[in-house]
Amino acid sequence: FLGEALLLSFSSLFFALIVIAFVLPIFNQITDKNIDLTNLPLSTWVMVLLITFFTGLLSGSYPAFLLSSFKVTDIFNKKIETSSSTKWIRKSLVVFQFTISVVFISCMLIISKQIDFVQNKDIGFERENLLAVTLSEDLQKNFNAFKTGALKISGVNSVTKTSHILLGEYGTSPEVIWNAKSDDDGSLFTGMVGSMDFIKTYGAKLLMGRDLIHNNPDNIEYLINESAMKQMKMENPLGQPLSFWGNPGTIVGVVKDFHFSSLKESIFPLIIRSEGYSEFNTAFIKYNRDNAQQTLASLESLHAKLNPAFPFEYKFMDSEYTKLYKSESTFYKLSSFFALFAILISCLGLFGLVMFTAEQRTKEIGIRKVVGASVFAITSLITRDFIKLILLGIVIGVPIAWYFMNKWLINYEYRIDMPWWAFVTTGSVIIGIALLTISYESIKVALVNPIQSLKTE
Repeated sequence: FLGEALLLSFSSLFFALIVIAFVLPIFNQITDKNIDLTNLPLSTWVMVLLITFFTGLLSGSYPAFLLSSFKVTDIFNKKIETSSSTKWIRKSLVVFQFTISVVFISCMLIISKQIDFVQNKDIGFERENLLAVTLSEDLQKNFNAFKTGALKISGVNSVTKTSHILLGEYGTSPEVIWNAKSDDDGSLFTGMVGSMDFIKTYGAKLLMGRDLIHNNPDNIEYLINESAMKQMKMENPLGQPLSFWGNPGTIVGVVKDFHFSSLKESIFPLIIRSEGYSEFNTAFIKYNRDNAQQTLASLESLHAKLNPAFPFEYKFMDSEYTKLYKSESTFYKLSSFFALFAILISCLGLFGLVMFTAEQRTKEIGIRKVVGASVFAITSLITRDFIKLILLGIVIGVPIAWYFMNKWLINYEYRIDMPWWAFVTTGSVIIGIALLTISYESIKVALVNPIQSLKTE
């Protein structure tokens, strides 16, 4: 018996490797990996063989010891009866399988909802049609020529430059001085340097005041966001003096809070300083969607003309935003596949248990038909017990899925509420698929002629 189980296990490994060979390119595409079966280290293959061996050993040990313990006389007299403990093992496995299915499907639906929320949330600036171009040191010095040339290109609406790229890493500093700041105030602010047409190019919303219009180090202007205004407890910040990083200037505008980092983080108090002595690493270009490729080619030609020694490096901000949540998207895609596999394995286990139960109750079903039981009544009788197991799996699986998804959603400062409908949908799908699985074999058994099931051996 153990030999047969091991043979099945290693045969399964053979077919599994064939399936993996076909599926691996899709997996690599989803996860952005480059895994190749031919390049796996020896330790991996040893681990695969050990897992296969112990899987066969574990799966074969119970039936091996159970069947080899039967008496020969009981086998030929068909007196073998399954004990209550073996029934509970089979039922427990079915409950476990459907619990796993509930967890995977629920997680898949909730992750999908959060990803949809992230992708469609208004983040406070227009990330579509916004191009970030890396500025070399030479181009920073010759930025005015680059901006003038870019604005002459058809499809370019506005150009600005900043010290930081949006959706990147930002530091914090307490080196901010404003009127009425208390001596013990250790508030932290994050900052960046911007230039003219900052608001226009970003598409951010200006709540009060105006955009940056000066590039004079001796006449520094500041834009602050809502969070910074609240942190400084200013009701009317326009015209108020402000010093950041030791650079005294004046607040000229307040911009509505926008997300300059991931939605996993809250919007931090932000101060945007006009052009001074800081290096500007990035130029932002707002362009029209129409003829985008032609606009991009013209910008590349302009860049090559002004800075031929440096490659034209650029990023699309909508793509950069999507990359922030690439791990979540990958997790969602993989969980979708695992949910399908979990359902398939659960239904196979359930189908096997239905067949086994129907075989055990063949004579009972025959007697019920003789005394007038309908096909529907017999099908309901068989189905009822299994639905209880499936409902138990749902009852166990829902709290587990809720716990893990709640822990996952806590990572996001901006997130959806836990969708109750996801668990209702999961339960409905599971019950529907299970009923189809059970009904097929149940109806088949119920339609058997009772003469066949009640005849003597």
